[in-house]
Amino acid sequence: MKKGKFLHQTAYYTLFLLLLFSLAGCKKEDAPEPDNDLSFLFDENGEYLGFQKTGDIPAKDAEKNGYVIFKDGCLESGEELLNSFLAQAGQGEEAQLRLYSLWHEDTEEQYVSYTDIFYRDGLYYAFETDLPEGQKNTAAGYPHMLLLWETDYPGKKESSADRQSFFLILSNNPDIHYSDLMKDMVSSSSTRFSDRTVYRRVFWGSKKI
Repeated sequence: MKKGKFLHQTAYYTLFLLLLFSLAGCKKEDAPEPDNDLSFLFDENGEYLGFQKTGDIPAKDAEKNGYVIFKDGCLESGEELLNSFLAQAGQGEEAQLRLYSLWHEDTEEQYVSYTDIFYRDGLYYAFETDLPEGQKNTAAGYPHMLLLWETDYPGKKESSADRQSFFLILSNNPDIHYSDLMKDMVSSSSTRFSDRTVYRRVFWGSKKI
């Protein structure tokens, strides 16, 4: 009887271990971590060197690399990475993050652009691959980075019913609102925020709601 009881207990123990291994195999993949290999480096002319190894990689690979993914300006994934960047920088810790933008997917005009954002020594920096002609990726730091959502401010909704738009900006003035940026974009006259030394627009996009 004792031998039978021992075998019975051994069988239960074996089944328990098999169940644990089975559950471990079903564990979901961890969420992507931000790419912490981004280098805050510059050449002898002060131009950012971080885009030397970028290319038109697929969005799924960019997501695995820990990039925030946009498609035609719409946020597809990585909002938690952006929020984590802002929280980390808000604690005074060094932070870096890459935004990946895929434009005109599945057309002859398809292309990819990147934006790298950094927080270093109390200042925020942004560098872009898709710069207007004549502009350079030199370091210009701002004390504030603001993520301004359309729905956070009263007024007419600009985006479609199933989307919520936002601005991501670097700023010398923390008292800037979504509506101020819209006025700057559509007004032909000067506004109190039209001087580009006050803020720099990093991204104007949207997300599905």
